[in-house]
Amino acid sequence: MDKKQSPKISPMGVNVFESDGKGGWLIGSFSGMFRWNPEKNLIVDYFTGKANQGKSMIPISSSLVSGYSKDFFGEKEVIFDYSKGANLGETTSTPELLSATPMSLWNVALELHVGRCYSPFLGPLSDLFVFISGLLITLVLLSGYIILHRRKKKSPKLPQKSL
Repeated sequence: MDKKQSPKISPMGVNVFESDGKGGWLIGSFSGMFRWNPEKNLIVDYFTGKANQGKSMIPISSSLVSGYSKDFFGEKEVIFDYSKGANLGETTSTPELLSATPMSLWNVALELHVGRCYSPFLGPLSDLFVFISGLLITLVLLSGYIILHRRKKKSPKLPQKSL
């Protein structure tokens, strides 16, 4: 029995899931980007064109694919890397892309959530920002709950009126 294979996906999940129009799929995650044809049981690395070996135990690759689009510059493929930004080839630069596409509120919220917008201010500590801020928010909520619970215990119970 022939075992069906699928591309290796990082624990962060799939970021690109796009039909190539030929019965195959483009699958991208922090584990890289692959051309996957389930009918032929074929997985090819998008960047190198070589068949995927899939033997690595590391859940991320050197290409942290976070997005993909063919909606810019005459249907030219643009691959977004988490660390390197947009991969546009030699003809278009990232500032050109940013000036052509305004940032949505969802993208602003994502940048705040992952802490990338703080890197000019925090430098190397920006990687820890999301973890530390989440820990502080959890401690504030927990201490508020404890204080509320103690106040409820200490407050005298009001007598209830009987009808």
